Amino acid sequence: MKVIKFTCVFMRLFKDPSLRTIAKTAFFAPFFKIANISLLLILFLFNTSYAALREPTSVDLTSAKGPIRVYFFDGFIVPLPLGIFSVKKIKKQVEFLQRNRNLDVQFFFIHNSRWKSVCNDLKRLSAHEQPKRLIFIGHSYGGDAAISISQCVRPMPVDLVITIDSVEKIFHKAMDIVPDNVISNYNYYESIDPIFIFHGQQNNRRWDGSHRGIVNTKISTLPIPINAHYVPLSKVVYNGTIFGLLDRYMQ
Repeated sequence: MKVIKFTCVFMRLFKDPSLRTIAKTAFFAPFFKIANISLLLILFLFNTSYAALREPTSVDLTSAKGPIRVYFFDGFIVPLPLGIFSVKKIKKQVEFLQRNRNLDVQFFFIHNSRWKSVCNDLKRLSAHEQPKRLIFIGHSYGGDAAISISQCVRPMPVDLVITIDSVEKIFHKAMDIVPDNVISNYNYYESIDPIFIFHGQQNNRRWDGSHRGIVNTKISTLPIPINAHYVPLSKVVYNGTIFGLLDRYMQ
C-alpha cells in the first residue's frame, strides 16, 4: 500500500509543475544550507568593518543632475541565498539614499543575458527624455554584462561601474577593458576558488593600458568551491564598501 501511495505521489511530480518546483527545492535545500553556513563562517573569520575607499586616479565626478538609474546584473549560476540577500541589501541602500536626498532613482535587478535589451532601451529613451545618470553593478557574468553595456551605450556617460569577481563569457574578449565613457570603475576580485573558471578579472584597465579612474582590489577569502566566488559580493556589500560608493556618486 505504501509503495502504491509513493508511486502516485511520484507520478504527480511530473504532471504538476508546482510540485516539481517544491521537489527540486527540497532536494537542493541541504546543499544551500551548507553553502550559506560556509559563507557566514567566512564573513565571520574575515574583517567585515567599513572598508576605506581608495580613490581612482584622475577621477572627475560628474556634476550633472538628473534621474539616476542603478542596474545590478546577476551571474550565470542561480544565486545562493546569501547572494540574493546581498542584492536586496544594495536595493535598500539605494532606496535609503533616494529618500534622504530626495533623488529620482530607480533600481533594476537584471539577468546578465539581457544587457543588450537594456542598452537598446536606454538609447531609445535618451532621444526623448532627460539624460539618465547611469550606475552599473555586476557579479560574475554580470560583471561582464556591466562592461558590455558600458561599451554599448557610448557616447552616453556612465558615472560608475562596479564589477565584482567578474567572469568573462565564452567568446567575449577585452571584457577587462573599461571604455572611456565610464568615469569610474571599482573592480573587486578573488583568485583562489578551486574552480578556476570562477576567478574574477584582476586587471581592469583602459584601452591604452592605463588605470585612469579604475581601482582593482583583491578580496581575501578561503578556497571553498563556488563559495569563494560569492564572498567578494557579500563582503563589499556588508562591509559598507558598496554603500560608500553609492553615497559618493548618488549626489
